[in-house]
Amino acid sequence: MSFKLQFIILLSALLASFTVTLAQASVAGNLVTQGSNKCLTTKDNNLVNGATQEIQPCIAGAPAQTWQFVPASISGKHLLRTSNNFCLDVPHGRGANGQALQIWQCNGRSKNQIFGRYGNQIRWNGSNFCLNIRSGYQTGYPAGTRLQLYTCSTTNANTNIQGPKELPSAPATSITTKPATSSTTAKPITTSTTPKAVSTSTTTSNPATTTTTAVPANTPISNPSSGPTNRYGKPSLTAVFDQTRKRMLAWGYDERKAPMMAAGKKIGSYYHWELNVIPGMPSNVPYIPMYWGVNKTAQWEAVEQTIGDSVPGAVFGFNEPDVTSQANMDPITAANIFYSNITQVYGVKGSNLISPPIVWNVNNWLVPFMNACDKLGCDISAIGYHIYIDLAKDAGGSVDNAVALIQSRINSLYKLFGKPIILSELGLTQAGGGTDEQMTEFMQKSAQFLDNSPVVYAWALSAVFAQGAGWDNYLNSNLAFFYANGTLSPLGSSYMNDTF
Repeated sequence: MSFKLQFIILLSALLASFTVTLAQASVAGNLVTQGSNKCLTTKDNNLVNGATQEIQPCIAGAPAQTWQFVPASISGKHLLRTSNNFCLDVPHGRGANGQALQIWQCNGRSKNQIFGRYGNQIRWNGSNFCLNIRSGYQTGYPAGTRLQLYTCSTTNANTNIQGPKELPSAPATSITTKPATSSTTAKPITTSTTPKAVSTSTTTSNPATTTTTAVPANTPISNPSSGPTNRYGKPSLTAVFDQTRKRMLAWGYDERKAPMMAAGKKIGSYYHWELNVIPGMPSNVPYIPMYWGVNKTAQWEAVEQTIGDSVPGAVFGFNEPDVTSQANMDPITAANIFYSNITQVYGVKGSNLISPPIVWNVNNWLVPFMNACDKLGCDISAIGYHIYIDLAKDAGGSVDNAVALIQSRINSLYKLFGKPIILSELGLTQAGGGTDEQMTEFMQKSAQFLDNSPVVYAWALSAVFAQGAGWDNYLNSNLAFFYANGTLSPLGSSYMNDTF
């Protein structure tokens, strides 16, 4: 056979393969939510690795809303591709209820990018996780609502996504994509919750009625090949937490009084136990959002709606996850949810991320959490921490002993992790007693140490309540910023303004 004839045959075969591949890709178009004219959209129309996905009003032909099923290099499988050769991607291949989704450079061999249509549902890689609009049906599908994975259910309107359909698969060699540095493929994670130390409980969500973020299982974590992409730059922690005004307000009281306290010369930031953004706060006192935990996901979603497209300077993890009556999560579960719902949403934009503030269990909770988060790529900037002291039992009734305990715990924590510390709650317990004079002495001597510690970047006295009404009957009701009638106490005024 002549060389010319061989070339013609080879060229014909290549053209035939190319034609088949084109025929086997679906028609490009919008992916539309059921019951609303909202389309799956790459956030901010920013088609880059790591960009998150949400819903926005449909715009015909918009590149960030145009999707197409294309054959993968794995026989019988498809990628879901948007413009400029970016494909829908499950970060690090972790399947879990509440897992946020991103786009990444298409890789026909990556199982992280394999999606298939099952009726009006789009399922990930043959798993039981489908594309889902987070609480979309329940909230009326507001613009900016995030796309996530959630257990497939034909009765869950949030997984009903209409649009382009798959066509018969191409041969394994019919698509060529540049290898991507997307995350390592891992097995899907099932859902469970494990409280701290001694007991185990299970939380089950009903996929037919809710898309509240459920808890991934306590499973080994694979080491990703790349962390999240920070596209926006990250402010320094000292730009967020003014080191001349380290004192925070840990709010949980009458919000009308918050702007008055925040005007104090020593107040530099605030957060809210019930997750609210407080109106009227001074612009130089930033709000630090805290995802309290899966039991308050609805409140967290409301905060996310309020935040909108803004980028908080810092975001907290979960409230005392080592305590059964609080967020109550095991460390591996918490690491997975932290990565999916905090790192992948706020860390990639440039927010400084603060670890969940634990109160007791550093070695058996915080250490494994940080190890797991390091492997995931959580990119934690500071360690969150709470300290509560029984003045009688722990300190022998001595304020000096109590402050020495604070110093010891702070120094040990910094030695362990080498990261700045955000002590977002510091208090005395009701059981430990103490006089009004001791309450004032405790605040002043604690402030003297914490305001001047180079490793503590912010701290909050747990005293934002009225005398006689300490939170949960756990906090010392005499260590209060307000009198019972709601007027500011000398302790509160001193915390706001005085140097010690």
